[in-house]
Amino acid sequence: MNLYRIAQELINNIIKHSEATAVKVELVATKRSVEMSVEDNGKGLSANAGDGHGLLNMKTRINHIKGSIEFLHSPKGGTRVEMRVPVSQN
Repeated sequence: MNLYRIAQELINNIIKHSEATAVKVELVATKRSVEMSVEDNGKGLSANAGDGHGLLNMKTRINHIKGSIEFLHSPKGGTRVEMRVPVSQN
């Protein structure tokens, strides 16, 4: 559910702020992890984007499930967000 909420926040931010014309969401599950990436071709993150509640909420959600999140500039322009969550081996 946390990954869903993060994806929801990312897509909402893309719609509101990025001026993107395309968005790509990938979700891959393996025996060891679940990985999700969200990439757009918009104008990228602004210098003060890290100050927003949305990014803080995403980081809090991913930390709660012992995952990682990384915000990258896409080589094609725009932003790419990569997340990885370990899968419990019970």
